[in-house]
Amino acid sequence: MSDASQHAMDLLNAQWYNALVAALGASQSSFQICQSGTMVPNTTPHLWPFFDNIPPYSLVNYEPQGVNRVSGNYPNMVANLRQQVSVDERSILGDYYDEWKEFLAENYAIYKNENNTMLQATLDCFDAFAIQAGLDQSVVAKEKVALGQLDADPVVHAVNLLSYSDQKYAYNRTIDDLTAELNKSGRKVTLSLDSRTASSDTSHAWAAGKTSGWKILFYSEGTVSLESFTVDTLSEGVSIDVSLEKVLTFQCQPLSAESKSHFLKDYKPWYWPGALSLGYKNKSSKVWREGQHPTWEELFGPDGSFQRMATAVVVADGISVTLKSRSRISQQVHESYKAAVKKGFWPFYKGSAVGGWTHDTSFTDVGQVTVTCKSPEEHPEVIGVVAQPMDHIFKED
Repeated sequence: MSDASQHAMDLLNAQWYNALVAALGASQSSFQICQSGTMVPNTTPHLWPFFDNIPPYSLVNYEPQGVNRVSGNYPNMVANLRQQVSVDERSILGDYYDEWKEFLAENYAIYKNENNTMLQATLDCFDAFAIQAGLDQSVVAKEKVALGQLDADPVVHAVNLLSYSDQKYAYNRTIDDLTAELNKSGRKVTLSLDSRTASSDTSHAWAAGKTSGWKILFYSEGTVSLESFTVDTLSEGVSIDVSLEKVLTFQCQPLSAESKSHFLKDYKPWYWPGALSLGYKNKSSKVWREGQHPTWEELFGPDGSFQRMATAVVVADGISVTLKSRSRISQQVHESYKAAVKKGFWPFYKGSAVGGWTHDTSFTDVGQVTVTCKSPEEHPEVIGVVAQPMDHIFKED
């Protein structure tokens, strides 16, 4: 990878980021480009990874296939938090404590339904146990008070949700929700930029303005000729015109309450924002178990794995991008250039026929190139995410 092509692409990516943020009305404090573009999946379970993946520290490098996930970090955090209420069920129930816990594990599902909260299901289950065990009413009353206090503890509540979730980490929105909102509320967005005059200053954006991403203009990498094409194309400046027929910012979060949605009704909530807020805002040993990993620093510190979450995706449908270069490309490489474009071209890098994408490349008599890439409507792409840092997510609670 040459320094010349890297520099040229870093500059173009920064200009593209600024222009796209302005056109979308997005915020430089949270917007991240999904640079290679990813088609909106057909099924809900394939949509959720866009939100479960924790965005990396970059303005232009989001990918939904990352290994650093909310569903990995959050349960690990909850396991290392201390119960916050001073309630000891064992001291209340004595010899019946272990028997009660076994009864609850075996029978909870019988009492939990869409009309019952987790607390009410637990109380109903305890009533049945108390009758079976012949518990004194004074003990029953004390235990019910204790169960209510425990449920109000964000850590205990979070532990209970995870224990009943079957490790199925669902989110609260579906692909049907996204499609309906895009068709109803999607708005048209257009933008133009001239690389000779467009701002490349991203110093005020999050991620310290880091824009390193795709290394060249073409999807295929690793050849000197494609790097040369990139440098030659950008050397005298380019103009770019973009049209997005429908754009939607679609919000979604981990499932924290039962849903009556046809698709979600079989999924159990597993996430409790109160526990995440408690863990993030408090570093002390009153909240965190000492000597266990991950620690607060390992999750939320400067090099932590859980510094932010993807709270929304930006979806575009009906995409057209035209890039015109002022540089002169040698006629000897025109056919090679056209073939490279068809395999995928900046900024979405989709090859011909993928998601309906088409590519048209033409040259003037003096070799100035125009590349037009289009994707028709009903082939929506995720073009970015809203990467919210923890201090923004919990600033008002």
